[in-house]
Amino acid sequence: MAEQAGANIEVEFVPRYRFWTDKVFYFFLILALLADVALFGVIQSVYPQLPERLPILFNAQGQADLVANKVYLYRLPLGVALLILANGAVCAFFIKRSAFAARMLMLTTCWLGLLLLAGLWFIIR
Repeated sequence: MAEQAGANIEVEFVPRYRFWTDKVFYFFLILALLADVALFGVIQSVYPQLPERLPILFNAQGQADLVANKVYLYRLPLGVALLILANGAVCAFFIKRSAFAARMLMLTTCWLGLLLLAGLWFIIR
């Protein structure tokens, strides 16, 4: 009787997700890297023309709430690069079975890079 009960148990095998073979993950990774390079390139191209102090935080009325040195702008591409590394580490060590989660992490990084690029445009215009 115990043998029959054991025979009915099905073992479901879920293959491990390998993000390094996922083309969609790589597409989002390349987009995130391109956004980061574009962010750095825009900063490099306008840096000499910028005043020493820039408004970097605005309130709802469009008035500057925080003013910082222009070197502060280099934190934007650095932050995106660190986020790309952190999300890559999360995908490598923690996400074992979910392609969707890995793709969403990289897609989020892409969106963040593009949002920071738009924010940079608002700061330097």
